[in-house]
Amino acid sequence: MNISIRISGKAIQYLGAICVNISSIVYGINVGWASPVILLLLSDESPLAVGQITKADAALFSSMLYIGGMVGTLIFGWLADRIGRKWSLFLGTLLQIPAHLLIAFSTGLTHLYVSRILSGLAAGASFVVTPIYVSEIAEDSIRGSLGSYFAFSVCIGILLGFIIGGCINFVISPYVVLAFICVFVVTFPLFPETPQFLLLGGKIKEAEKSLRFFRGVFSDPIDTIPENVRQDLEKLQSSPRSSKKSTSISTEDFKPKSTRKALLISFVLIAGRNCCGIFPLLNYTSTIFEEAGTDLSPNTSAIVVGVIQLIGLYVSLMLMDRAGRRILLIVSSVGTGICLFVLGVHFYLQTLSVDLSAFGWIPLISCSGAVFIAALGIMNVPFFIVAEIVPAKIRSSVATIFLFASLLHSFLFVQYLVAFIDAFGMYTCMWTFAVWCFFELIFVLTSVPETKGKNAEEIVRVLEGKSAQSSQEEDSTENPTVR
Repeated sequence: MNISIRISGKAIQYLGAICVNISSIVYGINVGWASPVILLLLSDESPLAVGQITKADAALFSSMLYIGGMVGTLIFGWLADRIGRKWSLFLGTLLQIPAHLLIAFSTGLTHLYVSRILSGLAAGASFVVTPIYVSEIAEDSIRGSLGSYFAFSVCIGILLGFIIGGCINFVISPYVVLAFICVFVVTFPLFPETPQFLLLGGKIKEAEKSLRFFRGVFSDPIDTIPENVRQDLEKLQSSPRSSKKSTSISTEDFKPKSTRKALLISFVLIAGRNCCGIFPLLNYTSTIFEEAGTDLSPNTSAIVVGVIQLIGLYVSLMLMDRAGRRILLIVSSVGTGICLFVLGVHFYLQTLSVDLSAFGWIPLISCSGAVFIAALGIMNVPFFIVAEIVPAKIRSSVATIFLFASLLHSFLFVQYLVAFIDAFGMYTCMWTFAVWCFFELIFVLTSVPETKGKNAEEIVRVLEGKSAQSSQEEDSTENPTVR
């Protein structure tokens, strides 16, 4: 008796998104782990042979991740269009193995610097390739939910990093991370290359096979193509977002109004992940709470913030394909700006020597609120909006350039945040971040369209300023039978 196990296409897509985002979890661990470890390295209990490090050393240690990330976006963004989304991400993630072995056997700062650079290279691969891979395997109806897995996975990693760095021995902690990497190395090769990349290379049969896999159709390839696979394949072939008549990118690719608008939107939203202040502050969460004098210990406060951020992203995941991308960005911009403004007021009153002993809960509530609300939109939505609105031919190149700029911003913010705070005060830093949040609110209201549930062709029409009604009228003109 033959026993067959059937699994739906959507289930396979969910599994693929979970698997590919293991690399994102590892990146998040790298970010969160630095926060409690910096406090440890700055203390008399530093595990390094050189002993206690300086604030300048700590800033460089934290920012080295983004130096590697900048290089990684260039290398793996280029590879993504040459060897494919799948193997470029796989090769990049392998770099995490020597990175964490260096931590386990480190005796000085040089080992840690090299480790952070290697982890940054891997992060560049994850940042560029993961959102594209997920977007290209997902059906329109669940693309938003799957796309939000990237930021969700990063936040899981950040929380794990807070816990691992604060609760596990410095030398043992890298082996925990290596366990995640082993799971990725074993499972990810089981999934095929994306259909869109294969079509861009003219490999129609391979694209059909990949599409069959991600739609849960495992019949013999020589059989008649199932209707749902045929429709999706024809849609991809006819879509302007999957068109690639030549292998090289030219200025003609950037002339359409929809493309130029997509580039502007992508740049502002990606830049906003740093300029809103949440991501830079996550690198110094424990340090900030130590300065604020909260009732909880700095490391415990950081873990609380990590949990709240994760909850925020879970809510975002539930709302992404229900409420839509635009409303999440609007709510996120307003709420984050208000929380950061209140946090700035608290630090300003501290400089005036106002007794705030009865209000030690304000920094934790304000910071947690900012992290939670930012997770709803500003920190989550940008990555897969880029994957949705940028044409397939230039998608990897654009993602590479913008993410390079984003990682450069991250490096500058993390490297010089402490110096900025020392010069202008923590309150000025918080208020500056709040101003950006309100600017982004205006930008979203005036420039960012809703892409929920829209396929590639519909997104082009929206970016060109054509309404759904006008699009239907055009279709009716071309096909008089449509009424």
